[in-house]
Amino acid sequence: GSATSCAASADGQTLVTGGMEGIVKVWSVGTWEGQASVHEDSSAKSRGVHSVAISHDGKTVAAGCDRSIHFFDTETSENSRSLIRAHTGEARSISFSPDGKTLASIGGDMAIKLWDVRKTVLVNELEGHEKMPTGVVFAPDGHVYSCSEDGTVRVWDAKKGKKVRAWRAHQTGSVKHLAISANGKVLATAGSDKTVRVWEAETGTEVCTLVGHRGEVNVVAVSKDGAMVASGGDDNMVKMWTIEGRGDQTMTGHSDV
Repeated sequence: GSATSCAASADGQTLVTGGMEGIVKVWSVGTWEGQASVHEDSSAKSRGVHSVAISHDGKTVAAGCDRSIHFFDTETSENSRSLIRAHTGEARSISFSPDGKTLASIGGDMAIKLWDVRKTVLVNELEGHEKMPTGVVFAPDGHVYSCSEDGTVRVWDAKKGKKVRAWRAHQTGSVKHLAISANGKVLATAGSDKTVRVWEAETGTEVCTLVGHRGEVNVVAVSKDGAMVASGGDDNMVKMWTIEGRGDQTMTGHSDV
């Protein structure tokens, strides 16, 4: 089946993938041997896996399957706990806090939800986007960054549940995805306006606009040091950008990115 999501561990040694066949797999980077298929059941098969995340210590995997979120131990492959009906729609973006104790998620409703991972209970809801949220990510400092169809990025204090700052990231259309560097300094956003925009994460100051995709940009990733950005879009291209020189390298091959 189609691969719908992937996430890498903080040390870069483990990759987690999810697919429309309802299976979540854990891989060893380098050997590319599948360590485990940590989720496979009839309910997920009918709807697929829409999002995956791995905790910073690499011990816990979360998977968004339809409206529910499931947690797994990477060593035993056991489904340790689940959030049933976490959202009214597909849990399409999830992210662990740096300490692994909280999970942020979005899915078919207007709120960004924060969950206690151990107790599997809702601890806060972040509300303020004017249209549907499309992406969420925890920063290394514990703040939550979210993007939306309203074209904005919002930064939240996860503990207080309050907005810290917000800005319009793409003047036309929606922000479809966002990613932050491991050092917390660089944020990248993917837009339906066919651009990738790079920001100083702490201030929301624009660093540059990356132009080159011929269709909407759907996903972005940022290197640990924030020096490179990868993006994929409706033009079936993956581009690698160097921020300092604004150069790009294009790779083709996907029929649907």
